[in-house]
Amino acid sequence: MRQYSAIISRLDIGILPCFLAEQDASLVKIFRDETKLIQNFYSVIHPQSKRLSQMETVRQYLKELAHKNRLLLMPE
Repeated sequence: MRQYSAIISRLDIGILPCFLAEQDASLVKIFRDETKLIQNFYSVIHPQSKRLSQMETVRQYLKELAHKNRLLLMPE
């Protein structure tokens, strides 16, 4: 969030995730066609918790949520 704060305060330029930058109309995209970054997302769970059905439910929900919002997370 520090980088976002510096950018919106007009102190710096930087790279922001699309889902954050797209929500702020005051930001201007630069180097749009010159740069393409791919971000990986990881979910981490303690091995003992993996056996809990609630954890599988949450994992499935997050997976579906990411899939539904894939264009916001990784626009073409």
